[in-house]
Amino acid sequence: MVSLTPGELKPPPLSVPMILVGPGTGIAPLRAFLQDRQLWASRGAAVSPSVLFCGCRDRTKDFYFADEWCGMVESGVLREVVLATSREGSPKKYVQDAIKERGDLVRELILTQ
Repeated sequence: MVSLTPGELKPPPLSVPMILVGPGTGIAPLRAFLQDRQLWASRGAAVSPSVLFCGCRDRTKDFYFADEWCGMVESGVLREVVLATSREGSPKKYVQDAIKERGDLVRELILTQ
């Protein structure tokens, strides 16, 4: 369980998978959680899989930290990055749409991990 108190935001234990949602703003705390897990994993700790749902307008203009996310997928810290772009093509796609489309993955992480 993530806990929040004034001035603090603590990630869940490494044994708990994270389902992270960055709807286009506020990606920095999510990045910090994943960087923390990446550090622990590099030291040999067992880290549960995480998935990042990330929203942006256009992947070529504002999909921040794309290379970093790819590296985290390659290292196993992130199981998957699901990108929702609201200004590429039609219809617009938002993170809530991506979560609905990947409901199987969300359900798996909640129920089996």
